[in-house]
Amino acid sequence: MGYKVKMDKGTKLRRTNKKCSYSMQIKTSPTSRMVSQSIDVKHDIKKNSMMNNLKSKIEIKKEIQYDTPSKLINNYDYKNFSSDNINKSSTSLIKNYKNNWITLNATPNDLQLKYCLLIGQEFHFKQVEDCSYIGMVNKKIYLFKETYDKILYQCIFNTNKEENGTNTELSDNPNCNDSEKKDDDIDIHEFFNLSFPLEDQIKEWIEKDKRMEEVSNKIKGLRILKNEPVESFFSFLCSTNNNIPRITLMIDCLRRRYGEYIATVIFTNDDIIILNQQNGENKKSTISKIKTEVKNEKVLDNCLGEVDIQNVSKETPNENKIFYESIKTEVKEEGKNKIFHFYKFPSIETISNLKESDLRNLGFGYRSGYVIESAKMLKDLGGEEWIEDLKKEKKTKACIDKLIKFPGVGLKVANCICLFGLNRYDCIPIDTHIYDIIYKYYSDIIEDDNGKNKKASSRTRLTANNSAAKKTNKNSKHTRLSVKPQKKALTTALYIKLFTKLKDIFGPNCGWAQTILFASELRKFTHLF
Repeated sequence: MGYKVKMDKGTKLRRTNKKCSYSMQIKTSPTSRMVSQSIDVKHDIKKNSMMNNLKSKIEIKKEIQYDTPSKLINNYDYKNFSSDNINKSSTSLIKNYKNNWITLNATPNDLQLKYCLLIGQEFHFKQVEDCSYIGMVNKKIYLFKETYDKILYQCIFNTNKEENGTNTELSDNPNCNDSEKKDDDIDIHEFFNLSFPLEDQIKEWIEKDKRMEEVSNKIKGLRILKNEPVESFFSFLCSTNNNIPRITLMIDCLRRRYGEYIATVIFTNDDIIILNQQNGENKKSTISKIKTEVKNEKVLDNCLGEVDIQNVSKETPNENKIFYESIKTEVKEEGKNKIFHFYKFPSIETISNLKESDLRNLGFGYRSGYVIESAKMLKDLGGEEWIEDLKKEKKTKACIDKLIKFPGVGLKVANCICLFGLNRYDCIPIDTHIYDIIYKYYSDIIEDDNGKNKKASSRTRLTANNSAAKKTNKNSKHTRLSVKPQKKALTTALYIKLFTKLKDIFGPNCGWAQTILFASELRKFTHLF
C-alpha cells in the first residue's frame, strides 16, 4: 500500500528534522492476484512535531491492492458501473445476460441439472439461484439454467482465449460465433454424457427392479458427469466419513489457497461483471484492476483486514486455520450476493509439496496425510498422465487394484474415482448410505450365513415377503420386510458379494443405476417420495 501526499500551492511544509521527508510510504508485500482501487480522501491533519504551519488540507491518495476480497466487492456501487469506469484490459461487462441464453438440445427426460450437480459427483458447481448454476467445463465458465421444458446455457468466460492472449472486452451481446458455439455445444454434450442412451437404459432397469420404477418416475435426467480425473481423485479421497457440503468446502479451500486465480464473476441486476487476470507479453501475468468508489471507510478497513487473510504466508499452518475460518463465512456471503470466485485446481506437484499441518488447518483432518502421500505417489508414477492411462485399461478391476494401493483409498473410494472420474459405469461405490438402501429395499439379496442351504433360505425369504406383504399398508408404494435381518459389518467379502448381486440386477451400467438410487435418498429429494 502506498500513501502519496499532494500539497496545495499555498501550503508550506517546514522540516524540523533533516531526516524527515515530505512524503510517507507504507509498503505491503505484493500479491499475485490483485485488484487496484484508487480513493481520494480529504483529512484535516493536526499540528505535530514533524509538521508545522500546515494551512490547508492534504489530499491523500491511497492505492490498495488485495486478492479480490468479497467484502469490498460486496460494497461496490453497481448502479454506477459503466463502460467508462471499467478497465477493459482486465474486466468484462456482459450486459443483459438474460438475453443471451442458448437452448441445449436435450429434453427433461434426458437431462435435469439439479439431479446432476447437487448429488456429490462433483464439488465445484455453485447454485446462483433456483434452477441456475455456474461452474467450469473444459476451462470455460458456463452459466446454466433449467426450465420445465428446456435447458439453457451460455459461456461467459473462456480461459483458453486468455491463454492465447485474446483480451476480454465489454460487450452488449457476448454470444460467440458459430464455430465457438459448436465448440461449446460439444463441451456440454461431453460433460453431461448426453450420448449415453439414458431413457432406453432406464426401461431395462424398470423391467428388472420395482424400486427403480418408483424412483425413475420422480427423478429423471440424472447423468454421470465427465469430471476432471485428477480433481475427482482428490475429491473422493476426502469423501470417507464425510458429507457433500463439507467436501465442497474442503475442495474450495484447496483451490483458493493453492490454485491459480482465474476470475471473479459478479451478478448485478441484469448484467454480469467479470474480473480476471490476463496474460500479457511473454506470458507474464498482469494485475487485474478495477477502479470505483467505496461507500465508507469502514468498508475499507474491512477490506484491509481481508488482505491479511488472503495474503498470509502459505507456509504458516496457523494462518491456514485463519484462512479456513474466514472462507467458511465468506462462502455464504458470496452466495447471497451472487459473487463467485474461480481458481484452477492445484497441480499434483503443488499438493505433494504441502505439509500435513497445512491441510489439517484447512479442515481436512486425518485425511491430510492421505492426500499428500497420494500426491507424492501420483507424482512418482507419472502424475496426470498415469491417471489418464487408467481409462485405457480393458478391465475395471485392473483400475481398482491399482487405486487401492494409494493410502486412504479403499474399495468405496476406488469405485467412486472409477465411476465419476474415469466414467467406468460398472463400478458401485458402497458406503453406509448405499448399505442402508440395500437393507431398506434389497434385503433379499443378502444371503443368510446360518448354515442352511440356499433352497431353505429362498423359502424363508419368500414366506417372509408374503407375510410382510399382508401387513403392508395398501397405500405403500414399495414392499419391505416387516422384520429386517440383522445388519452385518460391511467387510470386503460382503462388499464384493453385494456388488455382484447388484450388478446381476442392473447389468454393466450398474454404477449409473446405483447413483440414481442414492440420489433418491438424499434429504433434498426425499419430498418427491
